Amino acid sequence: MERKNILGIILVVVIAALLITVGITGIWKPSDDIDSDDEIVIGAAISLSGKYADSGLWYKQTYEMWQDQVNDRGGLLGKDVKLILYDDQSDPTTGVSLYEKLITVDEVDCILGAYSSPVILATSSIAEKYEMLYMEGGGTSSEIFDRGYNYVFLSWPGLAEDYSKGFFELIKTVPEDKKPKTIGFLYEDTIFATSVAEGGKKSAEEAGLEVKFFESYPKGTTDFKPILQPFKDENVDIVYGGGYFQDSVLLVKTCKELNYNPMAIWSSVGPGMVDFGDELGTDADIVCCGVHFDVTSPYEGVPEFVDEFENRYNKTPGYHAAGAYATCQVLEEAINETESLDQKVLRDYVASHTISTILGNLSWDERGVPAEAMLTIQWQDGKTVIVWPPEAKTGEFVFPKPALW
Repeated sequence: MERKNILGIILVVVIAALLITVGITGIWKPSDDIDSDDEIVIGAAISLSGKYADSGLWYKQTYEMWQDQVNDRGGLLGKDVKLILYDDQSDPTTGVSLYEKLITVDEVDCILGAYSSPVILATSSIAEKYEMLYMEGGGTSSEIFDRGYNYVFLSWPGLAEDYSKGFFELIKTVPEDKKPKTIGFLYEDTIFATSVAEGGKKSAEEAGLEVKFFESYPKGTTDFKPILQPFKDENVDIVYGGGYFQDSVLLVKTCKELNYNPMAIWSSVGPGMVDFGDELGTDADIVCCGVHFDVTSPYEGVPEFVDEFENRYNKTPGYHAAGAYATCQVLEEAINETESLDQKVLRDYVASHTISTILGNLSWDERGVPAEAMLTIQWQDGKTVIVWPPEAKTGEFVFPKPALW
C-alpha cells in the first residue's frame, strides 16, 4: 500500500513538472493534437484586435474558407490542411513573436501573411530568417520589398505608391473649365500610409495640381478637425486621405461636420470595403479609392469566390479578402505542382512561374512584386463602380462632387 502511495506521489510530481515546463517554454498546440503525418499545418498571425481589426477579420474568414475548400478537394498532397491562426493585436512586435512561435514551436509546414504594412515589414523578417515562403496580400509599402529578401512575395498587383494613379489619370480627363487646381493631403505617419501619400503627391503634381497641404498625423488620431479646417479655409479642391478604414470614415464625417464640400475626396483602404457604405450611408457617395479587386473583376474564378464568400459570411468580399484568397491560391498551386513542402522549392516555383488567381495572372519581379494593375472605384448610389481603367470600368466618373451636405 505504501509503495502504491509513493508511486502515486511520484506520478503527480512528474505531471506537475511537465505542466510547469509547458508553461515556461510557451509550448502550445491547438485543441486537436497536430499529427504532421496526417495533416499539413499552415500558420498565420493576423489582426483580430487593435487598430487593424476591421481589415484583419477578412483574412481570418478567407483563410478559413480556403482551408475548407481545399480539404473538400482532397487536401494538399493527399493530406488535410490544418490552420493555426493567432491574433497579433495589430502590433508588429507581437506579430514577430507569433511568427517565431509558429515556426519554432508549432513547427508549421507553411505560413501565410499578416495584414498591414507595419506588421508585415516586421514579420517578413522572421520568414526570411528561417527561409520560409511568405506569401502575403496585406502589405504594399515598397519598404517591404526593397531589402533584397528572397522569400517574400505580394499577391496584390500594385504597391502603396500606385494606389491613386488611376484617380489622377481621371483628373487629367476633366474638361479645362472644370479642372481642379489644388489638393491637400492628410495621412497617417506609418509606412503604408506615407507611401500612399508620397505616391499620390507625385501623381498629383504630374496632373498639374498645386499641393497646398501635406500633413501627417499619429496612428490612432481621432480628431481631424484641426487638420481639415485649414483645407476648408483655403477652399482646397481635392482632399486626399492616406490611412486605414477608420481614418477614411473619420475623414468623410469630419468634412460633413465642417460643412466642407471639396470637388473630390480620395482615400485609401476604407472605401474599398463594403463596411464603408454601411458606416456612412449616402455620405459615402462620390468618394474614390484605389483597389486591387472588385466583384465585377473579369478574372477566372471571381464569380465562384464571391458566391462562396457571400453564402458563407452573408457579406460581399472586398479587396482584402481577395488578396488573402489569391495568396492561398498561389501557395496551393506551388505545393501541388512541386509535390513538395520544401520552402526553397516552393519559393523557386513562385519566383519563376505565372500563376492564375482571382486578381489576374501574377508573375513576380526580383523584389517579389507583381506588375501593377490597380482599379479605381467610386461610391455611387450606395455601391462601388469601377471608373478606371477604361477597359474595366462599370460606370462613369462623377466629378465634381455634388454638395451632399
